[in-house]
Amino acid sequence: MRVTLLSYMLDGATPTYGGLAQPPRLEATSSMATGDSADTYELQLGNHVGTHVDCPAHFHEGAPAVSDYVPESWLFRRVQVTDVRLKPGELLGPEAAKALDDDTDLLLFRSGWSTKRDEPAYGTDNPGISPELARRLREHPCLRAIGMDWISVSSFAHRAVGREVHRILLDPSGTGSPVRIVEDMRLPPDLAPPDLVLIAPLVVRGLDSAPCTVFALSGV
Repeated sequence: MRVTLLSYMLDGATPTYGGLAQPPRLEATSSMATGDSADTYELQLGNHVGTHVDCPAHFHEGAPAVSDYVPESWLFRRVQVTDVRLKPGELLGPEAAKALDDDTDLLLFRSGWSTKRDEPAYGTDNPGISPELARRLREHPCLRAIGMDWISVSSFAHRAVGREVHRILLDPSGTGSPVRIVEDMRLPPDLAPPDLVLIAPLVVRGLDSAPCTVFALSGV
């Protein structure tokens, strides 16, 4: 069995959407180097920083939050990887849904934007998804989540449109089921559709969205 990590490691250089949030910060509260019996830390981390999953409560009051999902809902067995090429600020259109298989439950968009992750442009010039595509995805009978290798489903150049896209995908009363959104994913060029993807969010009661560790398993 092969296991591939689809999340990025968190550190002080983690990019944020538009540079608006603080990167993760670690503060040592005890240290063996200074004579304490063990190392311990406090972590300050925004819940939309790094690889993370947006749940319906992010844009809809009273809608399901991370802790409302049962464990098995974070397992995906019919995963599709779609390669797209996007210019800075470009919104991916509904044509990206044409090749979507009928039984896909997790759709991963791989654009190659990860090559810019060490550049300021990653957080400010990122592409996004159009409302037309979001509506097409909501009509799919099996789709439960999407993921992408850029920082947000919302293009920073089109923030109002991005908010609309979030609302469409996450709306608990919309067509079909809400589609959770995994942003800032690590999608290697050689990643083939795996047999299984496990999304493991940090489960905090009532939290709208959360950082997550994502594993792709092949040969299961």
